[in-house]
Amino acid sequence: TSTVGAVDGDGDGVPDLSDCSPGDASVWAVPGEATTLVFPNATNPSLLQWSPPASPGGALVAYDLLRSATSGGFSSATCVASGIATTTATDSAIPGAVFYYLVRSENACGGNLGTRSDGTPRIAGACP
Repeated sequence: TSTVGAVDGDGDGVPDLSDCSPGDASVWAVPGEATTLVFPNATNPSLLQWSPPASPGGALVAYDLLRSATSGGFSSATCVASGIATTTATDSAIPGAVFYYLVRSENACGGNLGTRSDGTPRIAGACP
């Protein structure tokens, strides 16, 4: 008799068939959406802050901060910061009266910009 069980080759607690990187215990899934993007300091309008994803998908999450002049125009957005490890960034080149920001959470499994109000995934260009 034999027992068939789920194999977890890297010992991260996620079965290999569900693990995006079954050979790396530090990452197992695309991270969830970063939330609560705010300008926390009224006297410093260049500072932005957000909350990390509830499901990090790995030991480390990096972030890209994107800026656009239109709410739906993130395919050609400006990359303000790329691959940062903290949940704050500054945008010293504030472009004008109206601008929009998105934060991409990412790890070795991929990136996540969250979803629109209708449930479709947000799309944006890559940061260098």
